[in-house]
Amino acid sequence: MPRYCLIVEPIPLVARDLALTAQERYGLTPVITGSAAEALDWLDAPQTAPFTLALALVHPGPNVASDSTLWHCLNDMCARVVLLGSEAAPQAGAAQTLPVLAWPFTTEHVVNLFDTLGLRDTPPGPSHCRP
Repeated sequence: MPRYCLIVEPIPLVARDLALTAQERYGLTPVITGSAAEALDWLDAPQTAPFTLALALVHPGPNVASDSTLWHCLNDMCARVVLLGSEAAPQAGAAQTLPVLAWPFTTEHVVNLFDTLGLRDTPPGPSHCRP
């Protein structure tokens, strides 16, 4: 079953850098979207086969709040969520304790964070939702 990494990031260069790390080091299939609306379009699209959304990297914009449709969808799919960008830290603290990848970051920062989330050890399927 494919494991996806959804990247919601309006800056294409940043999104591609994260996608390469997710794909090359963790075997995740990246999906890059520039907005929450595009992410929801992809999540709502019919899929040809079952898949796991192992990770969602989300740059919180004005339409991405902890009570938004995107957050509810990601939560329902048991995706690990990481907030992106320096402005994400206050939102993470207010909403819940989500990991934040603040800018500037290096590949080493990304790999350390992904390892902390246990992405190398995640079995296929939604079992990472279970305690």
